[in-house]
Amino acid sequence: MSTLYEIEGDLRALLDALNDETMPTEDRDAAIDAFLTDAAAEKLDGYCTVIADRQARAEARKREATRLADLARTDENTAARLRARLASFLAASGRKRIETERFKLILQAGRWSVHVAPDADIPEDLLRVTTAPDKIALVEALKAGREFRGVALVQGDPSVLIR
Repeated sequence: MSTLYEIEGDLRALLDALNDETMPTEDRDAAIDAFLTDAAAEKLDGYCTVIADRQARAEARKREATRLADLARTDENTAARLRARLASFLAASGRKRIETERFKLILQAGRWSVHVAPDADIPEDLLRVTTAPDKIALVEALKAGREFRGVALVQGDPSVLIR
């Protein structure tokens, strides 16, 4: 049976290996294998703690990335509104060019855009049609015994459920 300090040391060595970006992947995998070789319950518990910690950190980072993306979107929208208001000002004042100490402002004509009504009659040669495989329906069809050239049902790698 390992002492708490030995388990702590083993866990610390594992975490150091996982955090060492300069260490080759094979060496990291070897450190994981060495940790798991002595599969004492304490080590497995510690290993699962590392997994839970990394998963929690990943979720926190995803939330932070979403928060930052929302802030970036807000900034982009604000900049677009300010730019549109500036264009309105230049148009209303009849000025097409203004030069400041740091910027040159040039009022340009707007880009063309196409608005298509839901009941529009558009010729075939001007339509874009895309198709993609329905993977959910394909799984069901393959499980039911149907076969298709170039399509195979492949089972993924086994995983461990940790509760």
